[in-house]
Amino acid sequence: MPDFRPLPAIHRLFPRVYYGWIVVGGTFLQLMVCVGIGFYSQQVLVDALPTAGHFNRVEVSAASSLFFLLTGLFGFGIGPLVDRAGARIFIFLGAVIQAVALLWVGRIESTNELPLAFALLALGFALSTSVPTGALLTRWFIARRALATTFSQTGVSVGGALMIPIATYWILQEGLAVTTAGLATAIVVVTIPVVIFVLRWDPQDYGLEPDGSIDWVRRSRHLSLSVQHREWQRREALQTSAFWGLCIAFGFGLAAQVGMIAHQLAALSEQIPRETAMWGGSLIPVGSVIGRLVVGSVADRFEKRRVAIGLFLLQGLGILAFSFSTSTAALFASTALFGLTIGSIFMLQSLITADLFGIPSFGRVFGAVQLGSQLTSSTGPLLVGWLFTIYGSYPQALRWLAVSSVLAAVILSRVRGPIEETNPPLDTASLQ
Repeated sequence: MPDFRPLPAIHRLFPRVYYGWIVVGGTFLQLMVCVGIGFYSQQVLVDALPTAGHFNRVEVSAASSLFFLLTGLFGFGIGPLVDRAGARIFIFLGAVIQAVALLWVGRIESTNELPLAFALLALGFALSTSVPTGALLTRWFIARRALATTFSQTGVSVGGALMIPIATYWILQEGLAVTTAGLATAIVVVTIPVVIFVLRWDPQDYGLEPDGSIDWVRRSRHLSLSVQHREWQRREALQTSAFWGLCIAFGFGLAAQVGMIAHQLAALSEQIPRETAMWGGSLIPVGSVIGRLVVGSVADRFEKRRVAIGLFLLQGLGILAFSFSTSTAALFASTALFGLTIGSIFMLQSLITADLFGIPSFGRVFGAVQLGSQLTSSTGPLLVGWLFTIYGSYPQALRWLAVSSVLAAVILSRVRGPIEETNPPLDTASLQ
């Protein structure tokens, strides 16, 4: 008889709830601060640092691009480690490092410090976000993976919706240093207890199955157990066209996304007062909550690749509409339209990777996919900053992001699953 570990004490409060959903709740809170602050802070920092630190916009945009590039590099490095050691230790360390980095960003005094501070912020962000949390949820869920990931990553949107207006107002009233100190405190106070008392790595350690029972797993229309439990070496994945298709498609799509996010507050402030613009900025995470809930409710029933293609096209439409908008109402409406795609696209990157390459190797494969896509996507903020200096304003610069979104949809439409080698039938007892 296997000697299973006891579930954490919090399970006693919800004895009839499958513990995977409690893990989802924990990651909701953790992502609310780690990503809600770490990701959405980019547009606040790009807007605030040129004034607070007397840096020019291109320098700050370059630092933001470096953040996204290094996030991919660090995710690539920790992927195999997460597969072997579990996610909790990395989330713990990442939260602490991200908090320290935010304290530094709020007190930067020279241009030379900009890339170093943003590099440290990227390390903390990578350790505490997509690769470890994606690997965690991939182990607890198969058939209802999209729904679980949706509920989990809605925390990102909630964090962003709260963070953007609060941080912008706080900066105007108290300055950048006080604001980043408050954000750093929020990350540590929320994440550390969640890691210690809620998150757990593998349901098999506790005598549980993914999704609560093997019957749930068998109900998936688009997944097979043999694919989900195949183990990939990284070099094998790199030899598939599916891997490179995901990298390139999401590279173009996320370049448009992060480029828009990093400059959206500044682009709004170019046409309307900053005090009004900050509420427009909060529409992105609000729209993200709505879009993610809609996508999560249907993505387990459809091929996720097709859902992502539709989101890329919708993202391009939202950016294009924003670039032609002049009134406050039109700017806010197009911002909300763009916001419907935020988070859902990034969520689908991990979900499609899990569908195609399975559970045991998720960390190493997704870390590599994320790196491949971010080599392109990280150029988004810098590209927009450079185009801004050429055109002298944002609308024409942003239209190139709409083109990038359409290219992403076209490339992803050509992606097919990797050819499966013959595997013996899965022994369902091995899941117990």
